[in-house]
Amino acid sequence: GVDKIPEKLFLTAESAPLNELGMHDPNYILVLEPDAARYLTSFDKFNAYGTSWKSSDFEPGSRERPVHKILLKQALLFECLKLDHVPEGRYYLSAFALPLEGSSESPVTPVLYSAEELAAGLAAIS
Repeated sequence: GVDKIPEKLFLTAESAPLNELGMHDPNYILVLEPDAARYLTSFDKFNAYGTSWKSSDFEPGSRERPVHKILLKQALLFECLKLDHVPEGRYYLSAFALPLEGSSESPVTPVLYSAEELAAGLAAIS
C-alpha cells in the first residue's frame, strides 16, 4: 500500500519515444484513470497534478474530459511539462498563468526550486 499521498504529483514517462518537437509520441500516452483522480482528490491536501503528456485525459474523438473535471475541483493541472532533466525529489513550484478572459486554461512557465536553492535566494536578499 501507499504510506502517504503527496500534496502534488508530477508524472512523466521518461522512456516514451518523442516526436520531432521533443514531445511524447502520440502512440504512447500517460494519463490517469478517473478512479485514480478520485482517489487523489479524496485527500484534502492534494492540490496539484502535472504530467509530461499533453492532457490529463485521453478520450479520442470525445470532448469529455472526466479526469480534468475531477481534478479541477481541488487541484491545479499542469500539462506538457518537460521534466526529463529534473531529478526526482521535492521542489517548490512557482507558475503564473496569463489572465486570459473567458478561458479555462493558460500557458505558464513553471519554475522549480529545491529547498537549498530557495534558502540561498532568501539568504541573498536578507
